[in-house]
Amino acid sequence: MSGWKKVEANIYFCGDANRQKPWLWKQKIDGVPYREFFFEKETAVAAKRAKRSSVAKYGSLAHEFDRDAYTEWREARKLLPDGVSLVDAARFWAQRHEGISDPDLTIQLAYDRFLKSKSADRKRMKKTPLSREHLSDLRWRGQTLVSLFGHLKPSEISSRQLLGLYAESTNAGRSILNQHETLRNFFNWCARKRYVVRNPYDEIRAEDLPDRITGEKHPLSLAAVIEIGAYFEEHWKKYCLWLALRLFAGIRTKEATRFRPEWIDRERRLIFMPGWERDATGGLLPGPKTRDDWPVYNIPSNFWAWYDAYRPAAGQRRVLAPHCKVWPKIRDGMIADGIIESFESNAFRDTFCTFNFSAVMDPKPIAAMMKHRNPDTMYRSYLGVLRPRWEGRAFRGIYPKAEPLELGIKN
Repeated sequence: MSGWKKVEANIYFCGDANRQKPWLWKQKIDGVPYREFFFEKETAVAAKRAKRSSVAKYGSLAHEFDRDAYTEWREARKLLPDGVSLVDAARFWAQRHEGISDPDLTIQLAYDRFLKSKSADRKRMKKTPLSREHLSDLRWRGQTLVSLFGHLKPSEISSRQLLGLYAESTNAGRSILNQHETLRNFFNWCARKRYVVRNPYDEIRAEDLPDRITGEKHPLSLAAVIEIGAYFEEHWKKYCLWLALRLFAGIRTKEATRFRPEWIDRERRLIFMPGWERDATGGLLPGPKTRDDWPVYNIPSNFWAWYDAYRPAAGQRRVLAPHCKVWPKIRDGMIADGIIESFESNAFRDTFCTFNFSAVMDPKPIAAMMKHRNPDTMYRSYLGVLRPRWEGRAFRGIYPKAEPLELGIKN
C-alpha cells in the first residue's frame, strides 16, 4: 500500500494532503478482506472496536451487516406486515420473478401484445380473423386494468389488486363476468409466454366477484313514445324502420346499427339474426351481442305495421341507422320540442321490455324475445317500473301514420 503507514493493528494513515479520509481500518474476516476510510483516527479505532465487539457477540457474519444493510433491512420491515419474515418475502418474490422471459415488460405493453396475438394465432391456424367489434370488446375489457396498473409488470400485480379492480367498476354483473374471463385469459397467455411465473387469477373464483344487480331502468312514457314516432315520421323518415326495431322489436343499439333487411322474415313474422356474418374481407362480424343465432318470435303486430310502411328498398344492405354524428341532432331535437327531457342510452330497449312485460304480466315470453337465459332476471330488473296493463296494450297499438292497412292480427 503505497503512501500508507501502519499505526496500530489494522489501522493505517496516509500523509497525502489531497486525501479527504486519511485513516483506514483494514482487516480480513473469514478470509474476506474488509476496509473502511475515516476522517479521524479516533473514529477508525472506534469502528475497529465496534467490529470486534460485534464479532465476539454475533460471530464473523456481523461484518456483513453494515449501515447500508441495516438501512435496507429497516425499510423492508416497514413494508411487511407483522408475522411475515424477510425470508418468506424473498421466496414470494422469487416464485413470481424467477425465469421471467421479459422482466422489463409492463402490463400495458403485454396487453397490446395479447390483442395482436389473437389475430396472429388465428391467421397461423388458418381460422377466420377476429372482427373489429370483437377486438374492440377485448380492448375495452382490459381498459381498466391498463389504466390502473399498466405501469406495473405482469408479475407484480396481486389477486387482491385485481379484485379491487372489480370493486371499483360500475359495470353490471354480466359485464364483470365477461371482463373476468378476458383478464383470466390474458394472464394465462402471460404464463405461457413466461411473463409471469404464476397466474394471479388462480387465486380468484367467480364467487369472489362483486354481486352486481342490473342497473337502473329508464323507460320512456307512453305519451313520449307516441310523440317520438310522430317526430321520426315528420323529420327522419329514413330511420323509421330502425326506430321500430329498437322500440317495437327490442333490438339492441349495436345490433340495430348493423341490421340486415334479410334478417326480417315478413311471411313467417319473425326476425332471425345469425350469430356471425362475413364482411367484405372475409372476416367475421357478430350478429347479436351473444354471438349465437337469435330467432325472435311473437313480435307485436305494430312492428309489422311499421315494417310495411317503411320497408327497405330492394338490394339495400343495411337498415338505415342514424350515424353517431346524426343521433345527437335527433336527440337534441326531441328535447327542444319538449318530447323528452333527457335520453339514456338503453331507453328504447328498456321501454320495449317495460311495456311488453306490463301487457302480458309474465316475464317468460319477453325474456325469450330478449334472449335472456333466466326469466327471473327480467322479473327483478323490470318489476319496479311496470305500468298498468292497459298502458302495455296501448304501447302495442302504436302504429305509424303512414300505414293505412289494418293487419287484423292481435297480440
